[in-house]
Amino acid sequence: MKKVGLIDSGIGGLTLLKELMDYKVHAEYLYISDSQNVPYGEKSQTFMLNQVRDMSLKLIAKKVEVIILACNTLTAETIDTLRLELTVPIVGLEPYINYLNQDFAIDSKMALILTEATFKSTRFQTLLIEKDPEHKIDIYPLKKLAMILESLTIQDFETIRVEVERELMQVEGRGYTHLILGCTHYPIIKNFLESYLGLIVVDSAAAVRNHVMNSVGLNTTDEYHDTFLYNSDNSDTWLSSKLSELKFLRDIV
Repeated sequence: MKKVGLIDSGIGGLTLLKELMDYKVHAEYLYISDSQNVPYGEKSQTFMLNQVRDMSLKLIAKKVEVIILACNTLTAETIDTLRLELTVPIVGLEPYINYLNQDFAIDSKMALILTEATFKSTRFQTLLIEKDPEHKIDIYPLKKLAMILESLTIQDFETIRVEVERELMQVEGRGYTHLILGCTHYPIIKNFLESYLGLIVVDSAAAVRNHVMNSVGLNTTDEYHDTFLYNSDNSDTWLSSKLSELKFLRDIV
């Protein structure tokens, strides 16, 4: 069985792991994060590169066939260098601006939410010019939402609901029909976003899943498995975990 490694600074990338597992992509999964230093948005590019390089080497030691940078900020700041240094294929995540090029009704109105760090990155600004030169998508860097959702590991959604709604104030009531999610933390509250804002949420997870499957030749299976190896603090300790036991990944309405 082929091995797939996923990297994030926190829990956001687990939403992509869930997409892969829900689709029954047949693989052994290893997820590594750096919870002691989350969030990475305020860290230097050198710090991020060093940490992600270290996590990548831990995955390579486990003989993974592909590494997924399951974080838009890490992709923006480290993927080019890592691809030069490492021999294993590396797949990154970027805000799904290209969704704009689908067929939409003439009255469609789109917004994109993402972290400030991703927004400020050169890679994202280049992507924006390339994919949306006419500025059809309204962009909203959200300063705190990712870390608010990171706290779901220790508290329930109702405890943080007011903070989440405060972060969404600048998007609310503007008549948007579609909201593109530019951070892997945000799909944790996908159902809530659709209900609260009254729009369609767009996530790149399915597109990334298909790309990973094609790039390393993965197939689906008839059986569902939700067990994976989890290293939550960039240590040498890997624990067998079940995705279904992670309460914060359950759909929040």
